[in-house]
Amino acid sequence: MKRILVTGYPHSGTTIVRKIIGNHPQMLDIQKETRTIDPADVRKAKQLSKVGVVIKEPFLLRLGKNVRQIKEKYKGYKVIMMMRDPTDIVCSMNMRFNNDIPTNHNFEQWQRYAEIYLDSISDFAFKLRYEEMFENDYAKLKELFVWLGLEWSDSVIDVNEDRKTQHNRGIMPRENKDVPPRNHSDNFRTWQINQKIVPMINKNLDKLDEKNKSKIKSCELVRKLGYKTV
Repeated sequence: MKRILVTGYPHSGTTIVRKIIGNHPQMLDIQKETRTIDPADVRKAKQLSKVGVVIKEPFLLRLGKNVRQIKEKYKGYKVIMMMRDPTDIVCSMNMRFNNDIPTNHNFEQWQRYAEIYLDSISDFAFKLRYEEMFENDYAKLKELFVWLGLEWSDSVIDVNEDRKTQHNRGIMPRENKDVPPRNHSDNFRTWQINQKIVPMINKNLDKLDEKNKSKIKSCELVRKLGYKTV
């Protein structure tokens, strides 16, 4: 039974990648955020004649005290670590939290994660950049599927109405489904991740606040990762 964990930093593409893998007909997609695969889900996958289960925990820093501990804890799992331009991450979170980003999601926490991502100790995981996913006819995603031992089909990119994500408060009904809800950040996030899977690269730069703009501009890790400072 394949056990797949997608992790990284919030708003870096963990949900999209989990959904893409979960769209494979042989995979059981667990929509809720979780750090381990429940034995009940393994049993369900077997009953449905699936070959694997995919989960996601969007915050690697919650998985263990250090990378070595995480590697030991997830023996038997295929771990995917996501990376995304911090400018786009901040813009996305400003949209979600109305420019009041929680302290555990701030830029300093992203820097902690970036240091881990760049450390060779974390090379046990498949490292995937959000920006690479849609390039060259999904070449990097196809490479990921080979690493996972899954056969690629372009259909995994398609929006699947049966796989719409709902958080535990439910999706608030609205007349215009193209307009994101603003009554609660979880409602907005649910709307956001249920949109068509398309690249969102530098699409909302007007949402970047001056404080984070200054931090990104002066951050050496941003340059090491090859991202442009704004």
